[in-house]
Amino acid sequence: MTVGNRLLKRIASLVANNDHGEAIVVGARALGLTDLAERVENINRRHIRLGHLPPTLYHDRHSAYAEMMAFAKKAMLPADFQRFYGVF
Repeated sequence: MTVGNRLLKRIASLVANNDHGEAIVVGARALGLTDLAERVENINRRHIRLGHLPPTLYHDRHSAYAEMMAFAKKAMLPADFQRFYGVF
């Protein structure tokens, strides 16, 4: 699996705008991890509804991020993984 510059730029833009949750959703969808993307979308909705990210939601989001990165590391060539990882 390779990553395109367009995807990387989109993720980098989301991260630069402090939208880490949506960046994970975009990355997960690009990897075909639909269930993980939906899980993070639910976290994002709760985050918006509460107006802050409590520790439990942060932990859940970070766990999803770690799961996505573990999948990406196995699915991508090392150079592609480094580019993908680097934009987050």
